[in-house]
Amino acid sequence: MKEEKQISFKRHVIILVVTVLIVALVSTVASYQIISRKRQEAILNEIGGDLGEVAMTYQKIMSQYVGKVSPKELSEGAIKGMTNALDDPYTEYYSGAEKQSLDDTISGSFEGIGAVMTIKDGVPMIAEPPIADTPAEKKQLRANDLILKIDGKETKDEELTDVVKKIRGKKGTDVTLTIQRDADVFDVILTRDKIPVESVFAHIDSEQPTVGYIQVTTFSENTAADFEKALVDLKKQGANSYIIDMRKNPGGLLTAVLSMASMFVEDGQTILQIENKNGEKEEIKADKKLDNGHKVKEPVVVLVDEQSASASEIFAAAIKEAAKMPVIGTKTFGKGTMQSIQPITDESELKLTTNKWLTPKGNWIHKKGLKPTIESRYPFYAYLNPMDKENSYQFGAEGKQVLLLNGMLAGLDYEVSQESEVFDAATQEAVTRFQEEHDLSATGIANRDTINAIEMAVIQKLKDNDPQYDKAIETLLSSSEKGE
Repeated sequence: MKEEKQISFKRHVIILVVTVLIVALVSTVASYQIISRKRQEAILNEIGGDLGEVAMTYQKIMSQYVGKVSPKELSEGAIKGMTNALDDPYTEYYSGAEKQSLDDTISGSFEGIGAVMTIKDGVPMIAEPPIADTPAEKKQLRANDLILKIDGKETKDEELTDVVKKIRGKKGTDVTLTIQRDADVFDVILTRDKIPVESVFAHIDSEQPTVGYIQVTTFSENTAADFEKALVDLKKQGANSYIIDMRKNPGGLLTAVLSMASMFVEDGQTILQIENKNGEKEEIKADKKLDNGHKVKEPVVVLVDEQSASASEIFAAAIKEAAKMPVIGTKTFGKGTMQSIQPITDESELKLTTNKWLTPKGNWIHKKGLKPTIESRYPFYAYLNPMDKENSYQFGAEGKQVLLLNGMLAGLDYEVSQESEVFDAATQEAVTRFQEEHDLSATGIANRDTINAIEMAVIQKLKDNDPQYDKAIETLLSSSEKGE
């Protein structure tokens, strides 16, 4: 009788895992297949031996462990162990609050900081570039930043569920994250905000009334429809050329980007290639079924940067290789894999990497990035890390933090050496002048308030002076003059 119970349980565990394995991907929006009982039994027999140890370990813990045991926690721990073994930051098991967080992100409606997180070696990590115009992006957080502390409390070995709960919260409330970026460790105070449902923002350029500008911050459920509407509205306002801004766009739904890219590519031309685990490739071609027959014939340029990832890279690659239109900016992030959201139970789901995607010409840009047609970089001060605000800095101080301070001051046009690690007389004078100009106590000492104000001034200057946007305008005007 005991043996029968053990075999029955083993089969139950195997069936549970098989439910993860038998879901088939059609696109990033999950699609599912029902397979025959014979096929299920074949899979059971194939993997049964490998899972026997899992089932035996579970049974021994449940029957012999001296402490309290939660069957749910054990099963979730086993599943997370499998996903962690893949060493893939994009494959995750979600349950409870984690699942709701992911679902809210996809639907485009939640309050928080605008960053997707994962766990790496027991430490929370920002998995993808933050969404544009969110608290995380405004404070210059980046993909691969490690979150060492939340409000002063260490995060090592915390469950992702708990990390999400602590970082998310009501709009207007603050959360302090201790970030490790390479060898630098610093605190960032973020004010939580409503992450906008809207992902498409459009207007006519203030100085060039025939140039329409469209910013796409992510690819969610309504993005393609909103994008098409923006194109129509801008054309009615007089636009005869477009700038499509994909900078700081971390990606999103495949269905959305295919619809949008198809608008710029001739029917029958390849937008994207999808490769499965067996190396089999499928070409996705432009078609009116994707774009509703809406084709853009006017000149277009696309803006990208190091934080353009995944679906935004798919769009840029289609524009560059299939539509033969210019992509301007810097090399992109380099995420060349696709994930599907697959349900496990009503309260849990699996985000699983199932395919590679290739550019129209068959290039795999994973961990390489897409090179722009025309390179245009941000100014040097855009790449500086935030400073450590736990300490103040004054005349005579030296080190990396002073190097960051001098870099930001130089970016704001103060007469200091951007390569100096020394807080010298020039730095002191620049800090004093900045304090006077921004209604701060003019002490010449860079304290928390002064550093915060300097960082905000740098961010504002980057918004007001955009060399990549200027290059896009120049390119469109040049194209217009040539009659292209």
